[in-house]
Amino acid sequence: DSWTSTIIVDKGRSGGVRRGMPVISPLGLVGRLSEVSEITSKILLISDPALNVSSILQRSRQEGLITGTLGSHLVMRYLPQDADVVSGDEVVTSGLNALYPKGLLIGTVTDVGNEFSGLSRYAVVKPAVNLYGLEEVLIVVQ
Repeated sequence: DSWTSTIIVDKGRSGGVRRGMPVISPLGLVGRLSEVSEITSKILLISDPALNVSSILQRSRQEGLITGTLGSHLVMRYLPQDADVVSGDEVVTSGLNALYPKGLLIGTVTDVGNEFSGLSRYAVVKPAVNLYGLEEVLIVVQ
């Protein structure tokens, strides 16, 4: 449901997975493993505010940080005032954090605004993956 930011899968340590591994679907980034038991694992979805992903705009190569909102969208923060970002831009993982391989699709910019402080901008991002209709995911073993 839309109030849940985790899902449980039937793979655990016995299947070779470890805490922190990224989780994807054919459409893009889903999240990362937050807890691993012997036969199951809990996935923290990218929609959770506790999960931050270093990201980059595919077109302009501007870097930012994706944060979840527990809603149907994500927010890309820490964009400079002069950032070249427009609605429709694709957002991918930047590879700056070793947890996520570079170039995984995160989503598409739907809106751009100014932070309350006026020092930076943010972009509202629609996730590439329907996080609340997942049936199958892939765990990236690194």
